[in-house]
Amino acid sequence: MATPVRGLYGPAATAFVLQAIGIGLTFWAVFHPEPAWLCGVTLALAPPVAFGLVAASGGRLSLNSRRDNDRPDIVMLCLGPALALGVRAMIDYTVVDWRPPLTWAAGIGALFVAAALAVDSREIPSLNRRSAARLPEGLPRLPRVTFVVGLVMAGLAYGWGLCAGANALLDVAPAVRFTPPVLSVRPSSRLHRSNAITLAPWGPVRRTQDIDVSEATFGGFAVGAPACVALRPGALGYRWYKVRPCGAASTTP
Repeated sequence: MATPVRGLYGPAATAFVLQAIGIGLTFWAVFHPEPAWLCGVTLALAPPVAFGLVAASGGRLSLNSRRDNDRPDIVMLCLGPALALGVRAMIDYTVVDWRPPLTWAAGIGALFVAAALAVDSREIPSLNRRSAARLPEGLPRLPRVTFVVGLVMAGLAYGWGLCAGANALLDVAPAVRFTPPVLSVRPSSRLHRSNAITLAPWGPVRRTQDIDVSEATFGGFAVGAPACVALRPGALGYRWYKVRPCGAASTTP
């Protein structure tokens, strides 16, 4: 029977490649998420793939790198895309009816955390027995607090990203247009990392609102000039909208 190769093609090398993929997906989402649908789908698939790889690895890979465990971890393939999916959804798809999807996001986040901990717990008996024997009884079975906190944050972001992303990307209904005036513009600074504009009340939004906008569109906004808001009903029933300079309104959001 052939002995598994441990060097170049071993678990450490596999984990390195998977970690690099997770980091690459995260950077893709942050800096140039085009095409948006492909980026969103890829980010959504990455965490379940990470769970499946750890479960199928027979104890050779982990989601949680602990001191009592010499297994390489692929946590970035799980947490990085999950966080990026949520952040991308918050930037790209502003939801008017945010309470219902927030409830769904919390439920999905709870399943995300439970799945990650279940996969990790299933791998715990496969720890190096000599390493585990030197630790107090029960210690190898406790995940790090920072890992659990990271899972909760990533789970909530992942749940919101799935709900808001599916609601927007699957929405084929025509948009209702509004043109509220821009009350102020604020370029990025040390205190505020993104460009932002303030809009007057419009449609279902009854108060002034600060909105982060991309570098590509920020120059098209001017104080006193109208901004073009495209409000859509949402594929899942949660109204959402995008804001563009009116000069770019011909491009469908």
